[in-house]
Amino acid sequence: MSNTTPLLQVQQLVAGHGPLVAVRGVSLQLAPGEAVALIGANGAGKTTLLRCLAGVHPAQGGQVLLRGQDVSAWPAHRRVQQGLALVPEGRRLFGDMTVRENLHVAAEHRSGDRPEPAGGAWTLDRVLTALPGLATILDRPAAALSGGQRQAAAIARALMTHPDVLLLDEISLGLSPLVVNEVYDNLRQLRREAATTLLLVEQDLGRALAFADRMLCLREGRIVLAGRCQDLSREAITAAYFGMEPTT
Repeated sequence: MSNTTPLLQVQQLVAGHGPLVAVRGVSLQLAPGEAVALIGANGAGKTTLLRCLAGVHPAQGGQVLLRGQDVSAWPAHRRVQQGLALVPEGRRLFGDMTVRENLHVAAEHRSGDRPEPAGGAWTLDRVLTALPGLATILDRPAAALSGGQRQAAAIARALMTHPDVLLLDEISLGLSPLVVNEVYDNLRQLRREAATTLLLVEQDLGRALAFADRMLCLREGRIVLAGRCQDLSREAITAAYFGMEPTT
């Protein structure tokens, strides 16, 4: 993938919360169809980074480029229309609306002046093919769903905006191991169905290594380790995660 033009590029991004700097000069890139896992301890800056990429949180410096275009000053809704979608921690569905209604709301906010994603338009039927478990819960209120169902519905809602890049924040947080298996089955099906480009925050190192193509480790707002999952040892990842000297 190194010879492929990056779909998403981040250059020296800086962001914070008041006087607290949470993201310190982060640079990264995603190739089309790639899945990259972002790991790090609580407070490392992972969620702030994803929110900055999505335009939900203001950046203090640096650039975000989508398909080579600088979107750094664009508001969140315009980034969504141009193919950058966030599945936030906590899912944040409209609880009093059905799953079907949540998906329709998302579809209304996508742009009609952008080419369809490489894999084609995300119709409701296609979303149900990629996430087959949704078919039985389409007419349930989102507030009545289980954790795994809410996660699947949140991913489906993002897909209805025709994303080129899907940002997933803490996708297994608070879910049982069985439900997490279901969520990752959905993501694998999604990659088979559409080769969707994914940047996901994940606390479970084993799952991240098994699923992603590459891994980035964030500590105190900086990327301290990056590489292909197959090339990174658990010892090196653990040392980077906790800021320890690797053992020899």
